[in-house]
Order: sequence, then structure tokens, then C-alpha cells
Amino acid sequence: MGFAATRTPFIHGCKVPGVLNNQTDWAGLVQNFDPKNPLQWEEWVGDDGKRTDTITQGELLGTLQGFVMNPDLLTAALVYFLGVSWCDYTNPDFPVLKRVLPAPHPQIMNSFARRVEIRGWKYKDKVPAPVQPPPAGPGQRLPYARYNRYFLTVDFGSVDYDVLPDGTIDPTTGLPLSEWRRFVSVDPEDDSEIVIVSGGCYEYTNPGAAGFPAGTPAVIQGPRFQRVVERTGLTIRAHNLPYDLLFDPFNIPRKLMRAKGKVNGDGDGVFFGQNDQTMLLMGFKPRKFPASVPNQTWTVMQFGVDVDFRFSYQEPVKGVPSETLAGWNIVPGLSTRWDAGYYSVRTPVVPPATVGDPIYSMCNMSSLLTHWKINDLNVRTP
Repeated sequence: MGFAATRTPFIHGCKVPGVLNNQTDWAGLVQNFDPKNPLQWEEWVGDDGKRTDTITQGELLGTLQGFVMNPDLLTAALVYFLGVSWCDYTNPDFPVLKRVLPAPHPQIMNSFARRVEIRGWKYKDKVPAPVQPPPAGPGQRLPYARYNRYFLTVDFGSVDYDVLPDGTIDPTTGLPLSEWRRFVSVDPEDDSEIVIVSGGCYEYTNPGAAGFPAGTPAVIQGPRFQRVVERTGLTIRAHNLPYDLLFDPFNIPRKLMRAKGKVNGDGDGVFFGQNDQTMLLMGFKPRKFPASVPNQTWTVMQFGVDVDFRFSYQEPVKGVPSETLAGWNIVPGLSTRWDAGYYSVRTPVVPPATVGDPIYSMCNMSSLLTHWKINDLNVRTP
């Protein structure tokens, strides 16, 4: 089982603590394993049956058992069953997220391999342990056993996100799907906030248009305003990302930190199916975990990460022309509907300006799932 891995030794000309950049050709490695070849894989079958499937309300589970016939194929078999995500550094200035998909269950739809138990079968010999750096040196670790074949118990489970390969084409656009369209799940919840602005102003985005109260001024100013803003909270979870996609060599998630407190507005008019300036990023929470197929490097561990993005979605009226749509879509900031008109919360007026600045600036939320060194957030204030 061999892996090629390197650290990222320099950033801006300085040597820093490294986060592993895994250079293994995972896509090429997994092609070495052919589960249809009886010389490489054999399912354990018999009259009593060796496959166990459990189907309950809200959960689909399955188990498949079999032999990897060649010990040298064990790593490729693990990649085949569990899949792997990694950053391709072929172009070091534009690293790309790539995936080998986990194996699907042979019968249960939307159920994929989640766990593999390995048991040696028929002892062969002992081999020296790999060299480990201090404090334990060569010869201080026990040698380990090697077997003629390995018995695998593969547990499958249902998932709540789309498992799609690299380069999947969106049939509506003819372009590759965004990373926000695969390995991503959504949990909505009710949300609201009482907004109090002292020394601020409410600005109608289209005074004089149909539906606005007669004589309503373009800007209403006062010492204090209070409104209850109804929203929808969205927790969008990106699953099984390579750690070095989002975290730089200092273990800092640069893009995520820059985008917090901003609204979507990448110029294409839509993010996650929603209009510009309707999705406010409230925060994020990464969960780091050891990669399912380790790199066998003693000095550093390859990690994956799940990230919860906490958005607040609010759009007063959806589907009306953009020139009359209020709130984040026209004036970024906290917005809601009052009677038949709309207003936005802005910062206090600083003369000679007649209105304050918008509270929230925009950024390209679509690029949050691209590599941290690609500076394409396009943070701006309209």
C-alpha cells in the first residue's frame, strides 16, 4: 500500500507548518481494483445467505461481505468502497476539488458504503513496521502480520445528499454543476429578529410606485425604529471535503472568514436557487475527521472536513421585477415588508450624504467551495 504525499512548505515566501497536500492519483489507484474480477474480489455466499439488509422508516442499511484476494489491492479496494475526496494540484495556482465516489449498494437506491471492517484471512508472514519519527524510532514498533487475503465487511447507509461524479452536467445550463449541488444537505428552520436602529433611516426602494402609501417620502429618518423581521434559517452542510481545500497551511479558513456577515451577490442573479442579496452568511462550523483512506505518512495525517454554513434567508416578495423588489436584492441590508411598500435598514447618515451606507456588503458565495488560495470572493459594496 503506497501513497505519495507532500507538505505545502512555503506561502508568500515563508516556511510554515504544513497541512498535507495529498498528491496521490486516487482516480488512477482505484482503477487497479475490479470487483467483477474473481481473482481480485469474491463475495462470500452460501446456502444460508451472507448479505444483511435492514430497511426501517427513514433509514436504509445494508451489509456486504467478501474477500480481497490480493493483499496489494487492499488500498485500492478501500478507495473503491469508501471513495475519497482530494485537491488536484496539477495547476498549483488553481487547485481543483476531485472525488472518487463511494460504492453504491447493489440493490438499495441512494445507499452507499459508509464503513469497512477488515479481517486478515489465512496468515502469510510478518513484515517490518514502517519507520516512525521520534519519540519512537525504527525497530521500536512491532512488526505486523500480512495475510494471503482479507475479509471485508462493508456497511452501506442512506445519505441525504446527491452523490454525483466530477463534471456532472446541469441539463438546464449545459455547464458542470457547482459544488453546491453535490454532497450538500439542507436543514431549514424558522427564524426571526427584532431589529432596532438608532439614528438610522428606512429607505423605500421605489417610492411612488403602485402600492406605496400616498405621500410616502423616499427616506424616512428618525431617532429610533423597530421592526420584527421574519426569516428562514438555513443550515447548508457540505460533506466530505478535503481539509486543504478550505484551510491554509496555518489551519485558517480564509475564505469562510471573509464571507461571514455578507450577503450573496456574485452577479449571476442566483445562489443556491435564490436571488442576489437574499442569503446572509451568519457563521460556519467545520468538523474535521481523519480521512477514510489514510496516507500512511507518520509525520502528518490527511483529514477531511464537513462544514455547516448557517445562512439567514429573507426575501419580501419573490418573482416580481428586480426594479421593484426590495430588501437585499436592491439595497443590501436588513429588509422586510411594511404594508404594500418596502424599506431597508441602513447605517446612520453621515453628512453630506442623505442616506447611510448599506449594512451588508456582497460576496461571491458560490466560490466558498473552491480552494482557499483562489481569490474569487469579489467582496464589494454596491
